[in-house]
Amino acid sequence: MHTYTKPNLSNVLVLQETTQRKLINVNLASQAPLTERTADFILRADQNLDKILPREAFRYYTTALTWMRIIETKRNSYQFLTEEEHQFRRVYTQRKYQVPQPILLFLCSFGTVIALNGEKYDPYFPSLPHSQVGNFGGYYDHNVYDVDNHNLYEEVPALGVVAEACRQSASNAPAGDYQPAISPDSSLRANLNLLGYAPLVYRRQEAKNIFLANGIGGDVFPEDIPNTAINFALIDSVSNVLSMSSAFRMTEVDFPSMPPEGNRCMLLPSTPSDLWNPVGVAYTNANFITYSLFRDTPTTFGVASVMLLQLFKEPRPQGNNPNNAWLGFDYTDDKPAPQAMIDNRNHRRRQQNDPHGLPQRFNERVFSCNSVNARSQRTLFLESLELRQQSQRCRAPFYNKPR
Repeated sequence: MHTYTKPNLSNVLVLQETTQRKLINVNLASQAPLTERTADFILRADQNLDKILPREAFRYYTTALTWMRIIETKRNSYQFLTEEEHQFRRVYTQRKYQVPQPILLFLCSFGTVIALNGEKYDPYFPSLPHSQVGNFGGYYDHNVYDVDNHNLYEEVPALGVVAEACRQSASNAPAGDYQPAISPDSSLRANLNLLGYAPLVYRRQEAKNIFLANGIGGDVFPEDIPNTAINFALIDSVSNVLSMSSAFRMTEVDFPSMPPEGNRCMLLPSTPSDLWNPVGVAYTNANFITYSLFRDTPTTFGVASVMLLQLFKEPRPQGNNPNNAWLGFDYTDDKPAPQAMIDNRNHRRRQQNDPHGLPQRFNERVFSCNSVNARSQRTLFLESLELRQQSQRCRAPFYNKPR
């Protein structure tokens, strides 16, 4: 009797992705609230640190670290680097920096990812901001906050904005709101959706020393790379202060040695649920539902609910000026937001609007998690890392924190 043998055809086939080096935009807006909550925990655990580490300096530091990671992801995926990015990299690759674990995990969340269907994606970012506004550098272009640049100021922190916060902190300006250089109108108030901005808090005179010692004042901010708002002396000073922190595990990071991989949460879109951020609360602290085309793990959904790397921006369903929920300035009835600004708010999320937007298939809502409050999720995330650090110290009384 003849036995049929099925031929093995797989050994003559070579499978590969049709399109190589796929790049997608990433929303880093959650960097700002994660930085602020990390500062809350650090200053609570080491109450003398607020005498030498103003929040504005910590905010500047985490933004500088974010750009180090961005530049490394570009280099890992063979993307073009500007001359300013090359200059920045030539210096920071010769140094190591103390990074609190929550910030390190955020930096590790974006990088090369492989979807569950095998597709490979790398993050795409704008160039390191190197334009001047009001005679100071570190901005995306020479214009104020407008239709063309607002998405970047809401999604990828610019060093110019946090450098201005440092100058304001070093000055004698009172606690409260101040008018950023990129304000589109003197009648409009900036809010927490403008990444890097926050109202000034009361600060001790001695806390200003970290600025004054590095030549930073109310109307001066020395730059090591022209027009970039990069000041390595300030970055080094904050790193040295953080080496004394006990709230979280501290890691001495060599940025070129960081793994190129990110987390698959980079492909999961998040949209607001029926409960919204109240007026005065950052959009990234609202309630969101995260979706996936694939059956991703609960862990991936959990990370996505903290990092919100594909966060969509939507207006509040009720109230005056509902788009102030996500806009970087509080527009008014007398000074409304341009309609074009509202219309293009999610263009970086959609491939039909931006070649580096998320492919439409990833916006299909096949799987989803329940709605969660992003601020509460971040607090749980930070508390778990804090408890882990405390338990390590309890198990080893003479434990030396990793550096």
